[in-house]
Amino acid sequence: MEAPESKLKTKLLQLQMTVSRTEKILQTESQHPIARQQTALETITTEIELLKGEVEAKKITDKEDPDEIEKWIGEIEVQLAKADDKVKRLQQWQDQITSEGKQREREEQLHHERELYEAKIKLKSELKLSSENVGAKDEVQAKLPKLTITKFNGTYQDWTRFWNQFSETIDKSGIPSVTKFAYLRELLDTNVRKTVEALPFTGEGYVRAKTILEEKYGKKCEIIKAYTKQILELPVIPNVNIKKIHEFYDTLMYAVQSLETMGCLQQVNGNVALTLEKLPGIRGDLIRTDPDWESWDFVKFVEALHLWTRRNPIEQSNETRSRDREYRRPPPPGKLYHARDQVQQRGCVYCKEKNHKSSECSKVTTVSERRQILAKHRLCFNCTGENHRAAECPSKRSCQHCDRRHHTSICDRTGEPAGSSRGDGGSKKLYTINQSSEGVFLVVNVCVNGILCRALIDSGTGSSYSE
Repeated sequence: MEAPESKLKTKLLQLQMTVSRTEKILQTESQHPIARQQTALETITTEIELLKGEVEAKKITDKEDPDEIEKWIGEIEVQLAKADDKVKRLQQWQDQITSEGKQREREEQLHHERELYEAKIKLKSELKLSSENVGAKDEVQAKLPKLTITKFNGTYQDWTRFWNQFSETIDKSGIPSVTKFAYLRELLDTNVRKTVEALPFTGEGYVRAKTILEEKYGKKCEIIKAYTKQILELPVIPNVNIKKIHEFYDTLMYAVQSLETMGCLQQVNGNVALTLEKLPGIRGDLIRTDPDWESWDFVKFVEALHLWTRRNPIEQSNETRSRDREYRRPPPPGKLYHARDQVQQRGCVYCKEKNHKSSECSKVTTVSERRQILAKHRLCFNCTGENHRAAECPSKRSCQHCDRRHHTSICDRTGEPAGSSRGDGGSKKLYTINQSSEGVFLVVNVCVNGILCRALIDSGTGSSYSE
């Protein structure tokens, strides 16, 4: 049987020869030879590792110099490291080929699906055109509704729409040029009409008018610039405001479709990332399902935004908005009730008990808690009534502590005497029950438990609490 040392030398020589052939095999760029070369290198290195272990054990048994053994092992490791590098290069090449193959298959699949989709659309268009032609033959005498052309407003964005409608409906018709000129002038906005109004009302004037309008508004570069500006000036929507996002989508879709129709959308695709950043609130939702979102053009961006708007429709109807407006509108002035009777009927709005006023509640004592309760139940901060806000409150009452427009129970300036924030010397107006006359408060200084206070003398009160 051949000695392990001899086998090891043979395998090391075989490894050197195999490593030297690796570069030539890589240059062939043939997948199967490269795979075989990688397998061969891995097999040889495995066998060398096994033989190295046997020979190393024998050297140790023969009590050879340890330094010589380490030197011998180092030489073998150098050759094995070169082989490992070659194996790594072969593996990288195969990984790259595999990745390119998957990408190629994916592109071919997408191309095939696109062709099927285009063929389907074309077939549908042909069938629709065929059915329309058949219907036109069967109903030759049918009278079509009159087409209405919207006036041209003088913007570059509106020119393509207007001119396509005008040229197909009027300019290509058989009516006289003077009549066409009359239609043209009537279909121009006031500011635009001034540019052609002074022209002679003849066939030559009509031709000159068309030339002037086309030179001024029909420049392709200016139209592209206008749509690009419209896209760049879209507002930033920091939160998930569904209504504003729908408006954002409508504006963007109109501009993108117009540029795509003109065949100029490719010129503005570099602004996709900038436009996407204007929707930080839903940016994650838009790009989550597409790993290639960084290479989006405007068509893919608009498609993703379209899907988002379909998943998040504007649910509030006109009826709901009408109810909201009615809710915000203050109720009409109705029957007035005595203040004391009203308190007895409602009781405390904070703890819902009937035996005390809201300002005397001992269960809900802090101003912040009381304000939260009023806000939660949508109650007025001035009279604690329903169905209106403090700014729309019909009540003429104000805080008993600071005389400001809020309820006494939520006043955070209880230590400040009424009228201290005004510069009129504390003079007040007193409204009677019918709110039609004015009077003056009767105030006197009294001492209660050693504390000097101001007391209001109310001759019209319904009850007295003085002892």
